[in-house]
Amino acid sequence: DKSLFLFRALGKILYCKRTEIKDDLQSLPSHLSHHERPHLLTDPEAVFDGAHMSSDMFTLYLHQNYIEFFQEIEDVEPAIDYLSDSDVINHMWTEIQEKRSLSNECSCSVASRGIMFSNTHTTTGKWRPLHKPQWNTVHKQYFENSSSAKSLFLHLGSSTHSHLWMPIDLQTEILPYMAIINIPLRNWDQASLLHTITSFKSYKRRYEQLGETEVEENIVGQNG
Repeated sequence: DKSLFLFRALGKILYCKRTEIKDDLQSLPSHLSHHERPHLLTDPEAVFDGAHMSSDMFTLYLHQNYIEFFQEIEDVEPAIDYLSDSDVINHMWTEIQEKRSLSNECSCSVASRGIMFSNTHTTTGKWRPLHKPQWNTVHKQYFENSSSAKSLFLHLGSSTHSHLWMPIDLQTEILPYMAIINIPLRNWDQASLLHTITSFKSYKRRYEQLGETEVEENIVGQNG
């Protein structure tokens, strides 16, 4: 069952169990002592290799769930840096499938080891629910909003080039400015979309808990 493999793999990374024996540690110089950690009990690369899931999808699960396993905000800061590095590596290089596969694996390794290294106050024994990545939901909504924005606001500015506006320009510049200046709209559909894109007052985070028999494996908006 893929879900069981995923639960176990995520748990090994997020709970970040380490040996309690510190005598065998090779001490670092004093100016690097804050980087010293007990030995890990698991090999991160072996963990996500055994998760039966693409490395980039596994990284999304880590990104969605890691914050609940941290106790100190000072530990979260470097973890975010490692996840940012992981994202850069994942989108570096290439459209060539073989090289992209390698970059995905490197990206997952940086994310996994970065999260484990950053979490210096790990606890065990407390069960925490896992959640599905919101990436697919967000991208699906983005594409739907993009399509609606182009069709509903094609007339804006009576410009002969308005049909060439990029969806990102409509959603991040033009439509937010329209909401500020309160420009008259042609119909209810325009008003509804404008409210959806520019209003955040009623927004609530809704995390979808990961069930024991369901696993998301495909990433929306990404080829290969």
